[in-house]
Amino acid sequence: MINLTDWANVATIVTGASALTAVIVWGQKQWNEQKQRRATTRRRTWNDGYIPMEEVSSWYVRLAKDDAGSTARIVLEVVDSNGNDLDEQMAYTLRLFVQRDGMLSQVPTPEQFAFLKELQKARRARPGALPVRR
Repeated sequence: MINLTDWANVATIVTGASALTAVIVWGQKQWNEQKQRRATTRRRTWNDGYIPMEEVSSWYVRLAKDDAGSTARIVLEVVDSNGNDLDEQMAYTLRLFVQRDGMLSQVPTPEQFAFLKELQKARRARPGALPVRR
């Protein structure tokens, strides 16, 4: 016959098992989120040797007005590749990138662009392999 002490022991074991399961599930979720963040960061950084060409965006711009008094504010006009006409669609896209990323970056130099093309060729030749930047 089971007495109250035995039921208390069973309850303690069940509670401990539930807590252990919760810790394992939480830990696994944290681990997966960390792996995903690392993968995203690696995919977007030069140091790991590969940036997908479709993620390199550039816009032709010119200063809308040169305000010598304030150096922290810059007004740009997004123009076409000839530098003549304003390009509203490209301006909209640039605005979306700035809102999403909160930053702008430099367009790759010709050497960097050639490097990206080489990496793209290597990636097509060996899917899954990430070449290292030299």
